[in-house]
Amino acid sequence: MIKEACCESFIEGINAESLGANRIELCSRLDLDGLTPEYNELKESIKFMSIPVFPMIRPREGNFIYNKKEKDKMVQDIYNFKELGVQGIVIGALTNKNEIDMEFMKKVRKICDGISITFHKAIDEVKDYHKEVEKLIEIGIDRVLTSGKKEKVEDAIGFLKTTNRLYGDKIKFVAAGKITKDNLESINRKLEFEEYHGKLIVGYIKKWG
Repeated sequence: MIKEACCESFIEGINAESLGANRIELCSRLDLDGLTPEYNELKESIKFMSIPVFPMIRPREGNFIYNKKEKDKMVQDIYNFKELGVQGIVIGALTNKNEIDMEFMKKVRKICDGISITFHKAIDEVKDYHKEVEKLIEIGIDRVLTSGKKEKVEDAIGFLKTTNRLYGDKIKFVAAGKITKDNLESINRKLEFEEYHGKLIVGYIKKWG
């Protein structure tokens, strides 16, 4: 089982690793549901941590419909982070029809040659979930971070098990949505995923920071 801890700083990442996290999603401003981290924060994380660190690529709060200037900033962030040696990124973009922005995601996939891509919880806002997952598979996206269109993953167990049965051999699903160290085993018994994500997935990580 891979436990991905959502962290806001290098210190939180170090704490999460010491508590058993297998991967870090590094963001800034978790109060805004996570934005792109600072360059130096990511640099230190990669330098001192022995587990993969996947930075969030999200230039602002709010929806996932981006204009050209915002997309250019996201692309530049990816190039900058590639220079640091990131193994993966977390990103997502939608059109004003609540469909995946395929033109942009194809560009991201091309830029990220050799780097893993997680399409984040923007997937939970699309109209036709399975159709959009098929699009991600088509362009070679590696994984999807999802709570199954619910706030709590526990309320989407049936939907996600069906989705994983349909597509799990082509793309990885990372379960998210109020998953903590205390309820992880219970959720895993029901869901049987390989990867889980949460701010508290290995416990409280701010206490030493």
